[in-house]
Amino acid sequence: MKSSDSDPKTESFKIVKETLLKDVLLAPKLEFFISLSKHVEPYLTEYQTDAPMLQFAHHDLNAIAIGLLKRFVIPEKIEEIKTTKDIVSFQVTDPLNHVTRHKIAVGFVADSMIYELKKAKKVSELQILEIKDACKSILVCFADKFLTKSPLHYGLVKDMACLDPAAILESKVKHKQRLN
Repeated sequence: MKSSDSDPKTESFKIVKETLLKDVLLAPKLEFFISLSKHVEPYLTEYQTDAPMLQFAHHDLNAIAIGLLKRFVIPEKIEEIKTTKDIVSFQVTDPLNHVTRHKIAVGFVADSMIYELKKAKKVSELQILEIKDACKSILVCFADKFLTKSPLHYGLVKDMACLDPAAILESKVKHKQRLN
């Protein structure tokens, strides 16, 4: 980064300029956050409307939750999740449910950047494990907060799913029973 007369003279700017920008793993770290935000953003933008959307929320929230969990939870534990109740009661913070550091899904772009840095011998295996540990703790915290605050805890969200046209077509018998 070139120094110019327009650079702020604050201490925080100096810290960012001197330390953060020298971090070789800055780009993969930012790509991890981008991949995490891309996972949730479609839901956030789609539901920012005055149109009635509650009937679609159950399916979309379940998909987001399972997608988040797949990034750091053992596949066998994911397969055990069958219902919404299983999702909201899942012990996200239990390390026994987590995959090893090597298998944490930090995102395709971040993974490829890390691979290129490793191939160029700019980062060590220890640095890679540290970034994956940091990403795992972020995923655990995010998923825990998401599941704790999720509207999936409310019966209304599940009940309104019976009005989702795609779900009605998928299982007409099941939805007739729900409506009766």
